[in-house]
Amino acid sequence: MVVYRLDDRSPGEEITFMTWSTADFLLGTNAGDVKVVRVNEEEMTFDGFQASHHGINFMALDRAGRLLAVVARKSELCIWNWTDEDGWSREHRLPAPDSRLAVGEPVAITSLNWSNVEEGTLIVSYLNHGVLQWKVATQTFDSLLNIDKVYSGSLSPDGRFFAIPNRKLTFDLHDLRSKSKVDTFKDPEALTHSASLLTQQLRPGVFLHEGRYFVGASVGKINLWNTTRNIRAQHLNLGEDFIDAPVAFLTVSQTGADDLIDNFRIATCVQGPKQQIEVWKAREYLKAANILPAAVAGNAAPVTDYWMNRGCQAATVVAGLIGGIIGGAAVRAFANGLPP
Repeated sequence: MVVYRLDDRSPGEEITFMTWSTADFLLGTNAGDVKVVRVNEEEMTFDGFQASHHGINFMALDRAGRLLAVVARKSELCIWNWTDEDGWSREHRLPAPDSRLAVGEPVAITSLNWSNVEEGTLIVSYLNHGVLQWKVATQTFDSLLNIDKVYSGSLSPDGRFFAIPNRKLTFDLHDLRSKSKVDTFKDPEALTHSASLLTQQLRPGVFLHEGRYFVGASVGKINLWNTTRNIRAQHLNLGEDFIDAPVAFLTVSQTGADDLIDNFRIATCVQGPKQQIEVWKAREYLKAANILPAAVAGNAAPVTDYWMNRGCQAATVVAGLIGGIIGGAAVRAFANGLPP
């Protein structure tokens, strides 16, 4: 086991959000910092900048890796631009939405998603103001979904669907064209949790593989669903210390139709003083069309019989190729080494 020491941090500093660029982790902290983490087989390096005097709640990096949306406090939304000459610099601060959308209600942002369809367009969900589409350059918005209490949300790559966590520890799928709920993902184990856990709706989720699959946070695990068939294809369990902990942060490395496995990773983290980043990487790919890349798994159950009956087999995978004890300021590289 190899241990890399992280940078010195202030007492009580915690990770409050994380996202993945093409090559790096971006970590937000309760001190208002954005940390850029680069890991290779030899070392781990840190860079970053202070984005706010308040804790970071959400971040979203556009597909080109040049625009970073950062939310501090409940509604301080700024856009940072990357240039090779100057690094990160603040470019815009978006205003609050029209108060007429929710008269008398506080403004609280609950998710950020860059549109892959319209450049420079940011999809923002609000606890009390629905889901809005912002044009960053002009700082104008349109309403996409007018529903109450949006606790979190994830935009599909084609910009049509928006997944919102529900009270069943899964997610409801909304069609932004018809502005209606079209499906609800199912979790066979959800009812085994206490009623208090079922009410927790502040859970992240991400569409992947061009929207054919969706990975969503739960309690002590994450679920992967086939979106077209509403079948849970896999569930990935966290370590034993976190089996009853709600997954607070989840991010997926960028994937496309031509890059389903080699660079595909899922990272999760819980909230609180004891934090550990767990990363799963797909290790093998079965050459069968339109299936989940043969188990993006960790401590996971085998692929469902639905897939097995079609000649697919569970591939060998390794859990936690990167693990991290963030509270103890160490990141561990497991025996199989860090991902390339």
